[in-house]
Amino acid sequence: MLSNSFINKNFTTWDEAFRSLAPEVRQESVRVAEYTQVLYKQAVKNGWGTDSEKWPDRMLAAYDELAFKCGLYHQLGKAYLPMENQSLRKDFTQEEMEFFVQYTEAGAQLVDSLQAKFDTGRGWGKNRTAKKLENIPDMMIMESCAMHLERYDGTGWPAQLSGEDVSPVAYIVGLAKEFDRVVTKTKSENPFDETFVAFINRSDNAFPRELLAAMKKVKTKFREIFDKYIQYSLALTPTVPLVDKREDRPLGLAFKAMVNPATQKPVFYMADPWFGLEVTKTETDKPGNTISALFKRRGILADVCKYFLYEVCDTVLRTENCKLNINGVILNMLPEFYALVDQTEAFDDLFRDQPVDMAHLYLTVAENVVINSPKSVTENIKKYTSHGINIVMTDYHPGRLPVEKIQEYGFKYVLLAKEACAEESLAKDVSMLGRQGIGVLRGETDPGLLENLKNTEILAYIDSDAVSMSEDVLIRESLARENALV
Repeated sequence: MLSNSFINKNFTTWDEAFRSLAPEVRQESVRVAEYTQVLYKQAVKNGWGTDSEKWPDRMLAAYDELAFKCGLYHQLGKAYLPMENQSLRKDFTQEEMEFFVQYTEAGAQLVDSLQAKFDTGRGWGKNRTAKKLENIPDMMIMESCAMHLERYDGTGWPAQLSGEDVSPVAYIVGLAKEFDRVVTKTKSENPFDETFVAFINRSDNAFPRELLAAMKKVKTKFREIFDKYIQYSLALTPTVPLVDKREDRPLGLAFKAMVNPATQKPVFYMADPWFGLEVTKTETDKPGNTISALFKRRGILADVCKYFLYEVCDTVLRTENCKLNINGVILNMLPEFYALVDQTEAFDDLFRDQPVDMAHLYLTVAENVVINSPKSVTENIKKYTSHGINIVMTDYHPGRLPVEKIQEYGFKYVLLAKEACAEESLAKDVSMLGRQGIGVLRGETDPGLLENLKNTEILAYIDSDAVSMSEDVLIRESLARENALV
């Protein structure tokens, strides 16, 4: 029975009620509506549900547009809830949950009151008699609201209906909604194909097998809908690397996980540049003959840094695509990068070319670069952080650089020097930085210091036994870990 206190708003138009839904609920409803319409058309073509005695005249080709509305308004009852409570949350109070579960019945009642204001027969099935059409569109939308969470095997809610007791259009809306929910949360580089195959091969009886057979025939159209609304579902298309990832290429990135001391779960991945044999055939025993110095002498340092930036952005894009639960990827940038002329335009080009969230990409700069470089270099660093580029200061020791300087440069994270981790004041220093809003990380750490780290507020560290991995291995291992936790 619907609680009288649930309904405390009076909606006079469809648009008014729909706009009272939270943006993410409206976006979900539009996607579900499109999936519903495509699946409805195919189900009608297959003849499914057209001979139902309990639900006559629900499955008609004349109702193609009506099917869209069934999907669009299936969760209209949530308009009575506060926007922040319209999506199911684990932290709902008992009272909030009691109100939430009433949204299906409330939606059916709201549709009934709104339909009463209009001629429900207008525009649908003009060749059919008025008596035959009476209230069918009204009932189909109401059934979608009330029953879209019911399942064929009786495992749904709110009434645990099953089999023929559920309207066929409600099954279609329910399947469309469940597919959209799963495909937008699947942690994979190819969430659509993996989700679609799992649905048409599912072994349970949550949905009629004939409906899944119809779904199998509209895979291409479902894919088009998924791609169309991808920016709203927060899923990104699989990336096309901007560099050829050959095993014998002369340079690239290797990754190590940075894990939380308490949970041992990855928080960041550190990306270290590496160089192949052809590049390293230089006289490294002479001053100034480092790899970076070689790039600088030949005037290709900027291009090499850009290469690494695009490489790491590709990795970030893949982690976003897979929805990995990490803060981001940290690129150990060549220190000479900060001596180049202002690269803000290059960063703008980078983020236009690779549509990643800037918050997930971090660069490093060593403490000695910050302290000992000329003003032109330090000004570049400040320009980048003020431009929204995240920079982690590495090899940091609390006794060498005051926290005020860290804040002046705009650093959000510091990576501690090895010697700082062995000092008795470590916990105190880390706590002080944390109070100032600065996250503390640690690079490779001696096993004997791990217990020391656990007693601090250090966010993440690299295990001394950690093995460098390729980008592909990073993605595979991370997906396996994430999916195991779901």
